[in-house]
Formats: sequence, structure tokens, C-alpha cells
Amino acid sequence: MDWIRRELDDLPEYRAGRVGGPVEAVGAGQILLASNESPWDPPQAVISAMEKVLHWLNRYPSRTNEALREVLADWHGVEVSNVMVGCGGVEIGRLAGNIVLGRGQKAVFGAPSFPDFEILTRLCGGEPVLVPLRDLTYDLDSVCRAIDHDTRLAIICNPNNPTGTGVDDVSLRHFLEAVPAHCLVLVDEAYWEYTNGALGHSAITQVADFPNLVVLRTFSKAFALAGIRVGYGIASGTVIQAMRKVQLPLSVSLVAEAAAIAAVRQRDVMEQRAAEVRAERERVRDRLLALGLRIPVSHGNFLFIPGTTGLNLVEACAANDIAIRRIGDLGSRITIGNTEQNNRVLAIAASTMTEGGGSNIVSGSSACV
Repeated sequence: MDWIRRELDDLPEYRAGRVGGPVEAVGAGQILLASNESPWDPPQAVISAMEKVLHWLNRYPSRTNEALREVLADWHGVEVSNVMVGCGGVEIGRLAGNIVLGRGQKAVFGAPSFPDFEILTRLCGGEPVLVPLRDLTYDLDSVCRAIDHDTRLAIICNPNNPTGTGVDDVSLRHFLEAVPAHCLVLVDEAYWEYTNGALGHSAITQVADFPNLVVLRTFSKAFALAGIRVGYGIASGTVIQAMRKVQLPLSVSLVAEAAAIAAVRQRDVMEQRAAEVRAERERVRDRLLALGLRIPVSHGNFLFIPGTTGLNLVEACAANDIAIRRIGDLGSRITIGNTEQNNRVLAIAASTMTEGGGSNIVSGSSACV
């Protein structure tokens, strides 16, 4: 059809970690370890907060989400004008792209990394510039060198999805100091709650010093609220104001805002659960290392298994009703579940190595997956 934008012909489609919803999958006995979701239900206080607003569903939600923004501003020590919320972290990322990217302009980011970075760039008419990771980690020097006078957006996924690797706050600051003022920097910290200080301070602490910085966070991971779709961004008031101009009105529902507010107030529960995930992550990684696999240190709630062993594990897990994520031809990514679920994956991994083994050397592909 000639009236459909031709740019969509080559636009990659975002593929979720599973087909169908969680009710059908779990009801069929499948273990879901493909989408980096929390293995726990939301805290009861969060569920109660959602239930309290159900009788208001005939009304539109807040246009400005002032109540949630105030809670987030207080938590992070910034002004309310420095905070915006959206329909998941994905919306925050796309809004950042919308305010700076135009036809023929460039966005620079690492590869492999979160697939929506390429999608948001192309939707804005921009040109994605993919910079291969070095040792499975964002190469900030190479990203900086890739920025030219046509570059309007640089994206750093920290910790990086799908590899779990990260860059520390000192290295990130040096990068921010080197980025030209005409380039907006989006730091995606969707998994930050799992870092436990290993990467230093969040980029949120640097927003006051860099007016071209946006930091993205989400409630989908450590807060166990993937189903409500709430994310937020922290940036200068000027950037936030511009992002709000291009945002779909009322994109955060009444129920979602109530849940997010309650979740922030219950963040001690989140922190305890994040600590449990970190402990399981290290236990699982140690067991996989003992099997002879090369698994990079992860700062997220997942592990990346590169090479053919990782690909073989996807098939072996699927045969046992366990969904893990295939990462193109590069390997697989396993979300850390509860202890029982993790033990099942470990048993399958041991069996896979015994039956066929296989290299887990990463190929030279720099494709965004």
C-alpha cells in the first residue's frame, strides 16, 4: 500500500520474550525466564493501592502525574520539574528521541543492546549508528568517537541488556564531559536497582551538571510491576518540558500511578528482593562457570550465555517448558527466577554440556538484538 510510510518496510519489530500473556503461559506450566521480570508478586500494599482506585475507573487519570512525580522527586533528591513519567521506560526513551531526532540525524548506541534503541531512532527518521561492545561492555570511547555534527542522541544502557555488564560513574562522567552540547545523552538504568553500588552512583546524581542528560528508570523490573507499564525520566527542566510536549496524553493510567506511588513507599521490600536476586544471580553464575562456561559479570537480574552453548540452552529449556531469551545468533539470556526455577535451568545446562557441550565464544556480529 503506497500510503503506508516506506520507512516501516525496514523497521525491525520488537519481539517480546514470549508469545501470549502470562496467564496462559503459567497456566500451561511454563516457567517464564525470558523477559527479566521479577519472580515475585507485587507487595500487598501495592495491590491494595490499586484496588482502592478501581471505583474511579470512569475518570481520566492525572494529566501531569503530579503525585507520582513528587514521590519520585523526593526519593531522588531532585525538583518535581526534573521528573516525568510515562508508559514504561520504552516511552521515556522514545520521547527523548522525539525531541532531538529528525530525518537524516543520527543516534549512537552500543551493540548488542536493547532493541528498542534502533526502533525509536528509525521511527523518528533518524539513522542508527551501532558501536560494537568491547569485552561485552559499552565502549564509551568508541561511542564518543562515533558522535559527529549530525548526531543528536547517544544512548548508554547501564547495566546493558542483554549482557548485564556496566560502566562505572567515573567513566560515565568523563564520557558526558566529552559529548558535544548538541547531542542528548540517554542513560538507560532500567536495571540499576540490582547494581548494589558496584557501578558507583546513579547518573541521576549528574543531571544537575549536564543539561543534555536524561536518565531512564522503570518499575517493570526490581519493583515487580511490569504489567502496569510505568517508567520515569529525570533530566533538566527544559528537557522534561520538551518531552512532555510530545507525549501521548494520559499515558499513565490511574491504577498504574497508584501502584507506582505505593511501590516507592514500599521500596524497602524492593531492596530486600533485589538483594535476594543478586545472591541467586551469583550462585547461578558460579555453577555455570563450574560447568566451563564463560559468563560475564552481570549487574542486572539476568545472565548472558554467549555462543552456541547459549543457543543450545534455549532449545533445551524450551523442551522442558522453560522460556529463556535467544539473543539473535549471539547466545541466550536467562532471567534469574526463584531458587527452584534456577535449579531447573542449572540441571538442564549441566545436561546440555554433558550431551554436546559447544563453544560459547561470541561471534563478531554487532547487530542490535
